[in-house]
Amino acid sequence: MYSKLKVLLLLAEFPFWRAARHLSYSAQLGIEDGLRGNGVNCFTVTSPWLPQALPLFTKHRFDQVWFAGRLDLFDEESLTRIADIAPIRLAMLADSLEYTEEEYLVSPTLKARKQTIENRLHWMTHVLSCDEKDAQAINIRGKTPALWWPQAVPERFISDNVQPPSLGIGVFYGASYGVRREWLHRSDLQSLLKHPRSPETGTIYPLLFSALHFPIVLGRFLRSPIQEGQIDVYLLRLRQIRVHCFENWLKALQRGAAVVNLPHLVKTYAGRVVEGMASGRPVISWEIPERPRNKALFEDGKEILLFRHGDPNQLADQLERVLHDRDLTQRIVVNARQKLRRFHTSEIRVRQILDWITGSRTPQYF
Repeated sequence: MYSKLKVLLLLAEFPFWRAARHLSYSAQLGIEDGLRGNGVNCFTVTSPWLPQALPLFTKHRFDQVWFAGRLDLFDEESLTRIADIAPIRLAMLADSLEYTEEEYLVSPTLKARKQTIENRLHWMTHVLSCDEKDAQAINIRGKTPALWWPQAVPERFISDNVQPPSLGIGVFYGASYGVRREWLHRSDLQSLLKHPRSPETGTIYPLLFSALHFPIVLGRFLRSPIQEGQIDVYLLRLRQIRVHCFENWLKALQRGAAVVNLPHLVKTYAGRVVEGMASGRPVISWEIPERPRNKALFEDGKEILLFRHGDPNQLADQLERVLHDRDLTQRIVVNARQKLRRFHTSEIRVRQILDWITGSRTPQYF
């Protein structure tokens, strides 16, 4: 259906693994998987190559440009020039725009980031927001049409045959901050929940990733000209590293008897929710306040188990249920896998986005 469409996919990327490891494959290169799964002619570039790589774009005429991830990682020179090569420019916002004062204390840089992102929306014709409230607010302004964009996972990573867990408790992989740090040190949760190291720790992949980006950083400093072949080789290696790390991530999620999604700053389900489901483990997540559409993505007690934001005791209860009720666990795993394949693969999500852009058709996520 979209085999004649040419899309320039610009991925926000960090040049060093310490920052880059937090990026979800599903919300980054997984978008490339979704575009190609819909037959789109996709040309991909990551943000560290900009703006030096801009002259390469003048050789092409694109139908659409997609900016995926942290919009503040794209410089204004690139945004201005790319506006001339495609009539449709889509921003895919992977963070919320509004936070509480308490959340600003956890991450003070969020205050400046909101204004930076809103300034960059000037160059966009369409906006996807992971936070349903932000999508509503952008639409109310009436300047740029916005769509709520929940997470999805490439279909090829959804597992049917899963081995029993090697740990008899739940696992949480992620940064320890704020209420997360407090909960992970609670005595009543420590016997039910483990916080392992990131699965790529101790492997060669962080070194390979940083080594891959060092010439780009050096080239930007020296203002060296860029050849298209350089980007092709880079993308080949980047995909290999990212896929290996993502596969290791899914295997790590499978170690636990359940995957836990602790409270976080962004007001939508984190990638570990759909990725935990794809790995074949029941997911226990905090119920994100005042986000009814997000809650409707998966049915509590049938496809996911939820706990209230400020209630670690309820999290402990849900972990106890999963660890002692195998029938419940199996039902949740099977139901969640079916829901993923029906509504939440990257291929389906990209098709929904393309349908919305080209025909203004609002997607059905549940």
